[in-house]
Amino acid sequence: MVSLMTEVEVMRLLSAFSLGAVIIPTAILAFRIWQNSTPKSIVFIDSDGVVVKEITADSVQKLDTDELVSLHDRIRRNHDITISTRAAA
Repeated sequence: MVSLMTEVEVMRLLSAFSLGAVIIPTAILAFRIWQNSTPKSIVFIDSDGVVVKEITADSVQKLDTDELVSLHDRIRRNHDITISTRAAA
């Protein structure tokens, strides 16, 4: 015959599922917050949603000064660029 679960076993199983239902989303949220709190690049996006320039930690040493000056002039002149951060993929 098949033995049924006792009331204590059912309560333990339900408590394990309840704990998992709280801990797993909390861990995912904490990981996403941690991931987004350490941005890996700065992204310049124009009003059409096109990425104009992306600056990462590795590309800082290789930046072209003339390109940065033209980007600065465009931001100052048109005000059509927003600046955001991008986390590691």
